[in-house]
Amino acid sequence: MVRNAHSISLERGRFGVVLATVVINVAAVSLLTFAPWSDWRTGVALNIVDNCLLIGFTLVRRDASDSVGDEDKSA
Repeated sequence: MVRNAHSISLERGRFGVVLATVVINVAAVSLLTFAPWSDWRTGVALNIVDNCLLIGFTLVRRDASDSVGDEDKSA
């Protein structure tokens, strides 16, 4: 259970970034199926973009991966 405004904001941010990566991937894969030059390198580039979004979020928000689920431990 989320207890404070900072946690709520962090959860919304996480959800937004994850949702953005899903939308980007669905749109990119849908469009790249029509590109004759699209191959495994395109998939790697898409994966790098996704990772940069996720890592950028953790760096900007200082979101430590080991703090996920810590809200329940304090109860």
